[in-house]
Amino acid sequence: MLQQLLLRRIYLQFQRKPRINRSRGKEKRKTGQGRCNRGKSRMALPPLSGTGSVASVTANAPDTYSCTFTATADRDCPPPDITIGPEIKVLAYSATITLSPSTIGATTNYLVMPNYTTTSEISVAWDPPECEGTLEIVEIDDSAGYTPPDAGALVQESVTQWRYTAFDEPSPVVCENRVKVWIGAMQGDVELTRKSVLVLPVHTFLTTGANADFLMDFNYISWKYAAVLATTGGAFNSVTFSPNVCVPCASNPCTYACTSWSPLSGYTVVFGSSAFTGTENQAASIIGHELVHTAVGLMAGECPAYEWERDHSQQTGVWFCDVAYLEIMLQRLNCACAGGKGCP
Repeated sequence: MLQQLLLRRIYLQFQRKPRINRSRGKEKRKTGQGRCNRGKSRMALPPLSGTGSVASVTANAPDTYSCTFTATADRDCPPPDITIGPEIKVLAYSATITLSPSTIGATTNYLVMPNYTTTSEISVAWDPPECEGTLEIVEIDDSAGYTPPDAGALVQESVTQWRYTAFDEPSPVVCENRVKVWIGAMQGDVELTRKSVLVLPVHTFLTTGANADFLMDFNYISWKYAAVLATTGGAFNSVTFSPNVCVPCASNPCTYACTSWSPLSGYTVVFGSSAFTGTENQAASIIGHELVHTAVGLMAGECPAYEWERDHSQQTGVWFCDVAYLEIMLQRLNCACAGGKGCP
């Protein structure tokens, strides 16, 4: 019955209660046999090492164990885990990990990105504090199908402070996926606990919540997809961003962006927020669309711009990574190039 109820680890909290030999100023430790109580039954523990006593253990099954033990004279800290029965182990330590922040952006070679959070400060509290272990990257969760080029870097700054720096984002084209990097508190090869850092794609990080900075994201996308955008042959004289989801343009009351021209200002583009709150592939395609207008002139209409989006959909990644936008773009292409008016 015991084996069936407890197939997972039992976590045991260790409380240090040393006996002090005040004449020598050193701790006096004893050797002993521990014991765990479960209901009315008793289970003897093997000889334990360490100091102090264990208050309680709560299993993942509906069983609570109370355990006590004393230490051997030759070790300051007990072994990381102790077997108390078939497939049943208790941990003689505990650890608490705190991350700040717990969501960061991937790193990038694009240098012009001030105030860009790519690191997480990590605090760890060991119990007992004198039996500190170490932190390790124990798992990269790539369940979304995206495996980053490396795990990032975990550096110790003090006994209780660490810093995690995210990995470099691949360039130029990537189907955006967020990655969980699991940080484990280790005692030897025994994992006490773990916490995850969520690493977002740069584009997602720059367009999400308090981090939203569409100008920075526009500059980043323009840099990352520079090779394909250069094929448009166009350039903007100025770029502005509307707080609205979409902007009016010619006969279309609501679209992603609109390019205009004047003798004084040249070609000016205004983007609605929806141009950047989708995938980075969509954003690159829309930027290219508007650049085509500056190259061929506004009188050429929408057909050449949509043709460029279609012909370069693999380079922008829309073909592989954003089928929803691909369908919208092809629908608008068919309408614009067929001479339709009031196309969506």
